[in-house]
Amino acid sequence: GTAGDKQLYAEFAPNGAKTATLYYTISTKDTNSSGAFGTWTGSWVQEDFEVTVGANGECKVSYNIPSNVGATVKAMVFYPDASSVEIEKVVLDESSTPVTTTVATSGNTSGGGKNANITTGTQTGTAGDKQLYAEFAPNGAKSATLYYTISTKDTNSSGAFGTWTGSWEQTDFEVSVGANGQCKATYNIPSNVGQTVKAMVFYPDASSVKIDKVVLDEGSSSNPTTNATTTKHNPTTTATTAAASGDDKTANITTGTQTGTAGDK
Repeated sequence: GTAGDKQLYAEFAPNGAKTATLYYTISTKDTNSSGAFGTWTGSWVQEDFEVTVGANGECKVSYNIPSNVGATVKAMVFYPDASSVEIEKVVLDESSTPVTTTVATSGNTSGGGKNANITTGTQTGTAGDKQLYAEFAPNGAKSATLYYTISTKDTNSSGAFGTWTGSWEQTDFEVSVGANGQCKATYNIPSNVGQTVKAMVFYPDASSVKIDKVVLDEGSSSNPTTNATTTKHNPTTTATTAAASGDDKTANITTGTQTGTAGDK
């Protein structure tokens, strides 16, 4: 920013959409957050916003994309500083009941890893339960860390990572639930990994789970809160269906920081 502050932003292609909705979370105790959407239309056109911070620091703001929008739109969070902000997603043409089918972010994370491009959906387990999953390409990484949040009061959550290596190879996990329902499970990617890896949450049910991100090669590949066992067998699901998206689509976003004149990020 003009004050030297560091500001987190997400840049994305509008892809013909009429609106874009930015979702992000702040870790400070502020009750308000501010920022702007901007695009280059021959000159820089910017629309500032201020939003009220919701539960657990969650923020949401929508933008009416102009008809003369440039090749990309930049969604910027001015306050608080970039170190206290996490951008979750940008949804294009969001209806009243959005369902995210793809979350694609790039750029380094604070832990030194890189966020994977993930496709989320639900699958039906052998007991008829609905399980949320995220599927991603390993891209040569040695480890993958799944971050997700549950809305129930459970103290443990279980799931598995699986990949097709000629047969289905699955590593089950059970994790302790942290503050605000946050869960983290790490997977050591096998050398004979298939084209994609599927990270699945078996418990609780998909309706109570939100997948936040998958980080590749995030420092140490060990996770003390994860109990993992590897088995080679058929998948524990009977049917796989992609999450319904209606007219909504999550944008592919590139995140980064920019410096204001106040030195904040």
